[in-house]
Amino acid sequence: MRPLSKNWLLGAITASLLTLSGVPGGLAQEVAVIGPLEGTSDIVGRQMSAGLSAYDNSLNVFNDNCTASSGKSATELALAAGAEIIIGLPCVEALDAAALVAQELDGEVIIISLGVEVPDITNREKRDKSPVFRLAPESSHEAETAADYIKNEWRNNDFALIDDGTLYGRQFVEDVRFLLELDNLKPVFVDNYRPLLTNQSGMLRRLQRSGATHVLVGGDAYDASILGRGAEALSIGLNFAGGSAFYAPPEDGKLPDGTIFAAPSAISIEVDATQLKNYAATTYVALQIAEQARQYASEKGVALSLAMRVLRFDTALGSISFGNNGENTHEWYTIYKVENGSARPLKESLAQ
Repeated sequence: MRPLSKNWLLGAITASLLTLSGVPGGLAQEVAVIGPLEGTSDIVGRQMSAGLSAYDNSLNVFNDNCTASSGKSATELALAAGAEIIIGLPCVEALDAAALVAQELDGEVIIISLGVEVPDITNREKRDKSPVFRLAPESSHEAETAADYIKNEWRNNDFALIDDGTLYGRQFVEDVRFLLELDNLKPVFVDNYRPLLTNQSGMLRRLQRSGATHVLVGGDAYDASILGRGAEALSIGLNFAGGSAFYAPPEDGKLPDGTIFAAPSAISIEVDATQLKNYAATTYVALQIAEQARQYASEKGVALSLAMRVLRFDTALGSISFGNNGENTHEWYTIYKVENGSARPLKESLAQ
């Protein structure tokens, strides 16, 4: 690792003492975990702490408060303590600040990002020296998962695309539409509807006139339930699909049986008879990746950034690798199907 100047090191330590309590030892001399331990996102930090404790219970999470200033200070402290791999930074503001610090070290320090889905964090064109490797889904994965299902299962059906006019609903449908048109699949009907109505008979009549039998809904579970109930009352045979907004508690509306939607896969691993979920699980897996990358870089005498790009990592979530753009190969989204009022992964449903 490139030596840090004395002035930079003293400045980093001084700044960190104002925001952080103590420097973790042991593993964190080369690997540091940074996340929010205060404020509205503290639950994320607690989950990360659980994952870190399961890996090495003598260590602590550096606190970034989900802010740019604290993200920068936490990163400086980690580097001053000797860290070469930084894990976490689940808030984009803190991650951006940390990446600016780490990229000055020309690949000698890398960041394994957890949770942030915005595409730009790994963009090598915009960030020539980006040190970020994403252990999380990229925001386009939801639309890609839905589009892949539609390409395979709806290819010979007349389908419609409708959305509720919100940023999420409109963008989700547009992204799916673009991916389908790349495969020469075009909807017979495209429209938007007003959300949160108790009756969607107008939209249902338009769908009926279009001849569509399958409908992708860019909206939430409540609206999809109203559309489903209305279609049944009007004897209009429709099959519904949607995105992660369909993954909602029952009070948001009962989805029609047969409805499918793309949503994040359950993230859960077992470590010493303890179930680790969500950020606890991804933190543990990131530490597994960090250890393997460190070992390879040390044995081969190469930069950590190269190790991250050439290795296929054996983890509790299965085999994971990273491309030159820092994106990972894990399947974070899956297709769920509603059966008897409950949503279950489609692969699990087919297996039974």
